[in-house]
Amino acid sequence: MMDVRVIENSELLSVSDFNSELYQNSMPAIFRGAANSLGCYNEWTLDYLEGKLFSKEVEVNYCEVGNYDFTIEGRFQEKIMPFSQLANLIRFPHAEPGTYYLQAGNINKNFPELFDGLCNPRWLLSSDCVHDRKLWVGEAGCTTQLHYDTSPNFLLQLAGRKEGIIYSPLDSPYLYAKTEVKKNHVSQVDINNVDAEKFPLFPRATPIKFVLEQGDILFLPPGWWHQFTSITPCINVNFWWLRFDVVENVGIEYMDVEALVVQVKKHLDRGFDINHQVYEGDIILLKAIIKGFDNLTEALLKSGANANVESVHYRKGASALSLATERQSNNIVRLLLKYGATDKNGEAFALAEQSGYTDIAELLQQHQKCPMAAEIS
Repeated sequence: MMDVRVIENSELLSVSDFNSELYQNSMPAIFRGAANSLGCYNEWTLDYLEGKLFSKEVEVNYCEVGNYDFTIEGRFQEKIMPFSQLANLIRFPHAEPGTYYLQAGNINKNFPELFDGLCNPRWLLSSDCVHDRKLWVGEAGCTTQLHYDTSPNFLLQLAGRKEGIIYSPLDSPYLYAKTEVKKNHVSQVDINNVDAEKFPLFPRATPIKFVLEQGDILFLPPGWWHQFTSITPCINVNFWWLRFDVVENVGIEYMDVEALVVQVKKHLDRGFDINHQVYEGDIILLKAIIKGFDNLTEALLKSGANANVESVHYRKGASALSLATERQSNNIVRLLLKYGATDKNGEAFALAEQSGYTDIAELLQQHQKCPMAAEIS
């Protein structure tokens, strides 16, 4: 069994280190006590929330078996009640055998009373888009079914203790995602009671188990499967956010171009520019080229990225064509030419000839004679 990375003194982890060590490598991590150091969450107890939301009606789920799997019809019941009633159900024993859980309450839309007590984890960039802040309040024993999310996540453990079990995206073939549309991010496997005949490959998956203590923050990259169970009554706030960037180890290389165009559009719809500058200082198209993602390069170009952009970080003044030539990426050179790239001062052609990249040199020479050739080919 593997262990999740635990950072005991999160104050020593800079924004730059977070980006290079964790975010870019899609590596989960627990920051011990980091929510406490933010200051704004120190008062987030059940009493504090009750004081803010006392008579406000909230949507609460009730589940007799504890596992809140929304994909199973009738697994839990939705109830509307004042927050004070939920608080008392959590504080005191009740006759019902199951648990009550306020799940993924949309703070932005439904809980403006809590705005003054919110602050972002410090590793978020000013250019990041925080698209959802959710409130979770529930009893001991509340369990979310194993699933993954498509956005990076900061989960703040503001009260109580919670057990987490996560699996790498590389374990996806062994976790039997549901096949229905809008459910295919949820596993069919009940990992606490595995049907070995139905899911014979499940033992090949490697679980990573840990416990979140009050004040911890968990960073969970997109694509990581996770299931949480409250050990005690818990209060959590989580941040789902977007960073328009090129990240390895999240399966980009396996996505088709049209699926990536859809992903790019989501970022554009949230206000990002197609020629967005990533953390390192260059335009996102250049990072896709440097990382060798032909499919993402094409998706960005199809979405309007500038094929003639020049580098300010990787190699100052180098064109996209030159960087693709430097990588000896025939396909990316062809894509750039198709979407309007020009070989400024013959730089890419000279580089191809000097490096012995005959195919690229011929492609560039052919395009210079007949600009339509790259598109036709």
